[in-house]
Amino acid sequence: MPKRSSIVPRPTVKAPDPSLPKGGGAVRGLGEKFNANVAMGTGTFNVPIATTPCRGLTPEFTLTYDSGTGNGPFGVGWHLSVPSITRKTDKGLPEYTDHWDTDTFILSGAGDLVPVLGPDGKKLITTEQGRRIQRYQPRVEGAFARVERITEAGAHYWQVTTKDNIRHIYGKSKTARVADALYPDRIFTWRLERTEDARGNIIQYEYKAEDLANVPKSLHEKHRHEDPKLFSNSYLKRIRYGNKKPGEADDFYFQVVFDYGEHDAEAPTPNEVKPWPCRKDPFSSYRATFEIRTYRLCRRVLVFHHFPELGAEPVLVRSTDFTYAEAPTLSQLVAVTQSGYIQKNGGYTKKSLPPLELGYSLLELHTEVQTVDPEYTADLGNVDGKRARWVDLEGEGLPGVLVQHGEGLFYKQNLGDAELAPARQLIRRPNALAPTMGRTELLDLEHEGRPSLVFFSRTGSGIHERTEDGEWGPFMPFSSHPNIPWNDPGVRFIDITGDGQQDIIFTSGHVHIWFPSLGKNGWGPPRNLPMVFDEDLAPTEVYRDNRGIVFVADMTGDGMPDIVRIKNGSICYWPTRGLGRLGPKVEMSNAPRFDDPLRFDPRRIRLADIDGSGTTDILYIGADGIQIAFNQAGNSWSKVEKLQGFPTADLGSPLSVLDFLGTGTACIVWSSPWKGVAQPPMRYIDLLGSKKPYLLTSVKNNLGAEMKLEYAPSTKFYLEDLKNRTPWVTRLPFPVHVLARVETHDAVSGTRFVSTYNYHHGYYDSAEKEFRGFGLVEQWDAESFSENEFHLPPVLTKTWFHTGAFFEKDKIEKQFAREYYALDAQAPVLPDAVLSQGMSPREAREAARALKGQMLRQEIYGLDGSPQQEHPYLVTSASHEIRKLQPATDKAHAVFFPYVREKLEAHYERNPKDTRVVHTLALEVDTFGHVTRSATVAYARRNMELPEQGLLATITEATVANEPAQSGFYRLGVPVETRTYELTGLPKAQSACLPFASVLASVNNAATIPYEAPPDGSLQKRLVEHVRHLYWDSSTLAGPLPLGAGDGLALPYETYAAAFTPALLAKAYGSRVTPQLLAEGGYVEQDGLFWIRSGRE
Repeated sequence: MPKRSSIVPRPTVKAPDPSLPKGGGAVRGLGEKFNANVAMGTGTFNVPIATTPCRGLTPEFTLTYDSGTGNGPFGVGWHLSVPSITRKTDKGLPEYTDHWDTDTFILSGAGDLVPVLGPDGKKLITTEQGRRIQRYQPRVEGAFARVERITEAGAHYWQVTTKDNIRHIYGKSKTARVADALYPDRIFTWRLERTEDARGNIIQYEYKAEDLANVPKSLHEKHRHEDPKLFSNSYLKRIRYGNKKPGEADDFYFQVVFDYGEHDAEAPTPNEVKPWPCRKDPFSSYRATFEIRTYRLCRRVLVFHHFPELGAEPVLVRSTDFTYAEAPTLSQLVAVTQSGYIQKNGGYTKKSLPPLELGYSLLELHTEVQTVDPEYTADLGNVDGKRARWVDLEGEGLPGVLVQHGEGLFYKQNLGDAELAPARQLIRRPNALAPTMGRTELLDLEHEGRPSLVFFSRTGSGIHERTEDGEWGPFMPFSSHPNIPWNDPGVRFIDITGDGQQDIIFTSGHVHIWFPSLGKNGWGPPRNLPMVFDEDLAPTEVYRDNRGIVFVADMTGDGMPDIVRIKNGSICYWPTRGLGRLGPKVEMSNAPRFDDPLRFDPRRIRLADIDGSGTTDILYIGADGIQIAFNQAGNSWSKVEKLQGFPTADLGSPLSVLDFLGTGTACIVWSSPWKGVAQPPMRYIDLLGSKKPYLLTSVKNNLGAEMKLEYAPSTKFYLEDLKNRTPWVTRLPFPVHVLARVETHDAVSGTRFVSTYNYHHGYYDSAEKEFRGFGLVEQWDAESFSENEFHLPPVLTKTWFHTGAFFEKDKIEKQFAREYYALDAQAPVLPDAVLSQGMSPREAREAARALKGQMLRQEIYGLDGSPQQEHPYLVTSASHEIRKLQPATDKAHAVFFPYVREKLEAHYERNPKDTRVVHTLALEVDTFGHVTRSATVAYARRNMELPEQGLLATITEATVANEPAQSGFYRLGVPVETRTYELTGLPKAQSACLPFASVLASVNNAATIPYEAPPDGSLQKRLVEHVRHLYWDSSTLAGPLPLGAGDGLALPYETYAAAFTPALLAKAYGSRVTPQLLAEGGYVEQDGLFWIRSGRE
């Protein structure tokens, strides 16, 4: 029984992590690292913040770029990896009625939290030493941390204890919370404040509250200067770690200080010497239902040592400096420099590494007028917004044209690249289009991306839904709808709750009446919002707008529709704060004057996010041309830019601003209403040249490594698949800019590594308001060298992911199966995901969501141009089980634990006639996700010629110690014992691989034989490896705890590995091996085996 391992980690069955070719040789500067999250189509770039290593706990955090991240204290796209707990806003703005569980909390890295239920089905709440403790767990479990929301002396904070007994405290002090300044109990975010392990090591996080220091008294800041106490934001200021005495947070050896410009530039100390400066692009978000404003940029991170040997004052040893390209629209991090310091002659000697340089795509305004081929518009006529209108009828992410011609209704699908499909008649014409006294609107009532035709009248309102086959469903009356004059200009559709659905605001007299959306069921009972007659605090008669100067648009970039009033030379808005409430008026600086006062016409205004910054810009169609003013972070306006070359004869044409080309960027599109004009019927201007600005496009470390990034809209891949007649299984109703190409150049080794990506089956879950990524991603990897003889053929990797999409008839695995490698008729196939029994339809849908991002299958090919390239080198597939840990309730989601139940690796090596198949099965998984029994089966080769090519099966049994309820500590998965068996006599598989149930039955029924006994061909197992772990009794340190026992420290004592059985020794050596000889060799006899000891640790 040879010893194969000593310390055995927690056993697990996991999806494969294929290793792709890497271009190496360049000196790594700051430890920067790029990762492509292909399932989501994003690229993340990590820059570690340098700190001094410390015994026990050392803060390890990185500055991370993600193309899906907004603006922040480190510029657009960048954020610091310090966790927090916050309220979810994707499905609606928070209500802060925690007693009724109306809000959902999100823990960084874990997702949505759900209240834990006790055996009686009620929320699990306990009281300990005057503290009220409510338990939560993630909606999709995996880490099995203990999450507790604690109320103590009127304060609310969180405590999260990991399975390794490390405790994190969130938001215990005021500065570590983001809360409404007027109502401090309305806490939106709890920031990480303290981390402590079982050995007394502590990391302390401190925060600095926002204020008005150095904030200019601009027009857009007027209302904030009038009440400077209304600031809610805070910034990470310092991190202390390396405490001198275990468990005491009074004195630390190390301190990390975040400098926002308050510290001395040449000889900084931990103390501030000046007020912090204001950034050029301060911005606000109102999704918390109150304003969270960000005025600061982090300029550098300083590391200080506090050792008596260095003197009484802290000593600077290292810094990470940030350089920004600041602009009123947004700020971009363009360089990161790491420096080291040595104290010398009362000052510092500084040495720096070369800067890490970052480049971004630029904003370039294009003015070329381009023409749509008349072939695509011959049957269209004038798109006037009445008879013909732009609308994404199919939820494809780009708009087509809906045309009403006589009694017929036609749709011209947008094929991208300025192409429109021939008009397709919709067979069923909705009744709502018949002439009536009511009102008809195309509205996306449940934020699905596919509009319904909604008919309003006082006698009865309802909808025609779009069906999956592209037709109109029958008229369905609303179960609830308001009885209001629908054609009244005081009726407006506005999402005022933040859930993406269209609520109704109706102004009647001096009261705003709000009707909350019920989706396809209509609108709920009215709620009155008393009108405030102070325009600086709230709009008065703004909703009842008879002059056409009031619009609804997102002015701050927080995704909420604000109320905007646009006059010639004056623009203001009232930010939406949810539940029908609006914030104080923001009068924007540098408001453009588009036209002569007598000629200014608000009907000529078009609103759109033209530059892709997230805020709404203004386009004005004047008498002498088109003018554009860019919104600068909701504060001010850029200088007006006039589009040169726009035909003045077309200024009276109906004009739209939309994503005409399917690139995710804005175009101006218009068609001429005049007959007999010798010009094409439709023209357009691609304002940004189909390139989205402000994305990270280059990284250069100035030590030999350089990387270039390219992006593409998801609609590009959707349209390509549509033309290739391989339609997507799921829908993505908006374009997502995804990573399309990554090129890495290593100047030291002379290598160039290029990865390109194609995406398929994008999915947006309208019920959850979540973009779930892509179901299939194809990745081509090619590496080239300066010497041609080292050239390698490209590698193609196809990876299928579960997007969490739920199909009532077929599971998504079956939907994807038609795309799998199909040239092996004997290919092994795993079953679909296994769900817990007794799930309701709602729970089944939520269970599917729990699998989002899980890999289903991966195929790897070598593209060398040979006939064999159609066959893969390796195919890996996985099947999952979704365990329901807690049922759904009326107010809370169910809790699920997904894990890989089976994994298959088919090693084709491009020869489907001789495949090596390895099958791994997680047979038993305990309550906390530890695999306690697994089996691995290497199946016999199809053309077996040697005994070594026959079937080989092993069993692994693991015993772990879980202490989830011990007073004072929480520790899970401590390794105790691992046994590995050889399994023989398995029944012959009826298919390419054995079913799960067959393997499990064989493992349970196998007879145990001694190690030295040869198998006889029947179902048998023999022990081939046995490892045990003992741990110190930390209360006395006098010796080990009994086998299987543990405490909060889990200090390793010794590891024992079985080496011999007495019968094996006797058979090999006879009587020559004596107990004395074994003892001298370090062997110990226990439980009928001789063991090797690791030695005490």
